[in-house]
Amino acid sequence: MMKSVMLATAFAAMATVASAETPTFVGYSEYAVEAKTFEAGVGAEFIVADGLILTPTLIGFGAADEFAFDRAELKASYGLNENVGLYGKVVTDSDLNYSETVVGASFQF
Repeated sequence: MMKSVMLATAFAAMATVASAETPTFVGYSEYAVEAKTFEAGVGAEFIVADGLILTPTLIGFGAADEFAFDRAELKASYGLNENVGLYGKVVTDSDLNYSETVVGASFQF
């Protein structure tokens, strides 16, 4: 059942992205000093409607000698105003199987 939901979500996202503006490419990298692990992600932001952004991301994780693909995420965010946004994302594991759904709010001061 969950794989069907993931597949339907992926198709809806691809259809929406196909009608979106040119993407903005995004990325990040982090190093956890105590755990001695590194995480990096690359993706693209697609503005699909006024205030609505879709961001598919691929993420790698691990120690320097074990760094490998860790998960994929698809995030949808909506800006309520210039300081507050709402978002939700679907997270997979390294086999691209559903792992988690996350919802939240972001604030900018």
